[in-house]
Amino acid sequence: MMVCKSEGKGCEHVFSIEEHFAFWNADKYEALKHSYFSALKHPPPQDILKICYVHNTAHEAANRALSLVIEGDLNMMAAAINQACIQVDLVYAKLQNAEALAAHLQGQLGLKLPWEVGGEEYMHYKEEATLSKYHEALDEVECLVIMHLFELSKLRMSQTGK
Repeated sequence: MMVCKSEGKGCEHVFSIEEHFAFWNADKYEALKHSYFSALKHPPPQDILKICYVHNTAHEAANRALSLVIEGDLNMMAAAINQACIQVDLVYAKLQNAEALAAHLQGQLGLKLPWEVGGEEYMHYKEEATLSKYHEALDEVECLVIMHLFELSKLRMSQTGK
């Protein structure tokens, strides 16, 4: 234990050292947090384009639009047909947008022919898209755990769960 001088300069010196290390510690935690989050990996831009290309197959949405048929009186059937027509128009607009985006992506990727659904490259990047979603969810969980650990360490409670 340090004895303070009568003028209090010794205590000020100890206090300033303690403040220096507290600030240094907080600064290091912030730098560690920043480096961790910036180090999370992202797929290469070319793979992102290919995954986006696979996601833009709008024909599945068009097929789902008319899959439900309601049996009943004529008024209910007319309402269902009217609703189906609205859905077809919406899906058709989405299909046109998806085709335009697919053509743009084909140009960006330098593809001479579009990929066939079920083809080797298509299936590879469809799997990549699924894995990408999984890794995004995993990264989010990992990020939340790390943030929680940082908060616990700030409260000096990081080792209370042993």
